[in-house]
Amino acid sequence: MKTTHKPATLETLTHHRWAIPIIALLHEARGAKFVQIVNRLQLSRDALTRSLTALNELGWVQRNAGYGHPLRPEYILTPSGAQLGALCLEFNHWLEENDLREPMLNKWSLPVLLAAQSESRFSDLKRALPNITARALTSSLETLLNHNLVHVQNRRYHLTALGQNVTPHLTKLSQALSSQKHESA
Repeated sequence: MKTTHKPATLETLTHHRWAIPIIALLHEARGAKFVQIVNRLQLSRDALTRSLTALNELGWVQRNAGYGHPLRPEYILTPSGAQLGALCLEFNHWLEENDLREPMLNKWSLPVLLAAQSESRFSDLKRALPNITARALTSSLETLLNHNLVHVQNRRYHLTALGQNVTPHLTKLSQALSSQKHESA
């Protein structure tokens, strides 16, 4: 029996650090084997296994059962994953070009940055992201400050010019995510 879940959010996508790069790679390569993903993204086998499991459960990635050796499966995007593929690829390239992949792929960096589009106090951001802890919000804001994506003035967080360049990508991803319906068995 299939149950429909509420649409995914940017939080859902960024929950696993490697989700965006994996979706981008699978979109660009039109599928890849496990070892190819490990080598291209330079991540551990355990991290990839966790990420692929989560992306599979979300309905964005699947094993290509009809291809190659069953013990060395290829992973491909599902139709829902394919809707995100081009956006993730474009955003992943932008992150690499601006040397921001490392800090921006932390679980909360992107949702906090998106929430900070309008000048916000700490309490406003906390209210906008009800699942974030105060410690995680503080850490994320520190990361965004250190990478010149936000600045503080009069106890309000404002996006810098660089932060404003990120938000169109985040808005597109958020819109694509909110338009999807996820189903699970």
